[in-house]
Amino acid sequence: MANEPNFRHEITQLMTEIQSKKDVSTFIETGTYKGVTTEWAANEFNHVKSIELSDELHKDSSERLNKYGNIDLIQGDAVEELSRILPEISEPSIFYLDAHIGRTKKTDADFNKKECPLIPTLEVIGEHSDDHYLFIDDASNFTTPRTPPLSNEEWPDIQDIFQILEEVNSEYYIVIYHNHIIAVPPDSEEIVKQKIMTLKQRQRDDEVRTIPQQILYTTWKNALLPTARYVYNKLG
Repeated sequence: MANEPNFRHEITQLMTEIQSKKDVSTFIETGTYKGVTTEWAANEFNHVKSIELSDELHKDSSERLNKYGNIDLIQGDAVEELSRILPEISEPSIFYLDAHIGRTKKTDADFNKKECPLIPTLEVIGEHSDDHYLFIDDASNFTTPRTPPLSNEEWPDIQDIFQILEEVNSEYYIVIYHNHIIAVPPDSEEIVKQKIMTLKQRQRDDEVRTIPQQILYTTWKNALLPTARYVYNKLG
């Protein structure tokens, strides 16, 4: 069984909802890292392309994922490699953008690269098409000031991201959900809204169902506490 991806289960459900209702067959990822999300995608999509800057991480993922015939692992700069492969893409695809290097993950080969190449990445995607589905990880790093080891100067603010998304497609529906910035074409707005509402309602229902269990546990704990104290005092 494949490992779970590096993001919450709600995001995978949102992606597969778009995939099934809009017949999306291609998943493109920037930032392979250890290939866990890549492996999840290989079990859900017909075609998977994943780009990794680090040669070491690329080699590790290539060895681990070589059993999958539908994965194309690419080593290189995300912006440069997207410029090369996007002309081969002839239909709307789901993009998972997670090529934010970060000081804690940088290798020797990465130090001449910008920590977060998101803006040029979005520009390259926009030059190709305005109808792709975009999932951008680490939304909290764009909505608040960065702290070390991240560099404020090398990360765009959320306003910068919204502006470039507006330039890519002025009708994009944009929402932030579970630390992801999600942008989809207008014909998929209701799909995303309805799925998020369903997932949020399910979470509330789960929380309500756990309340009696919490009450039962608290009652049980309080009932045993005097006995535990008595035994402790006797033994002490």
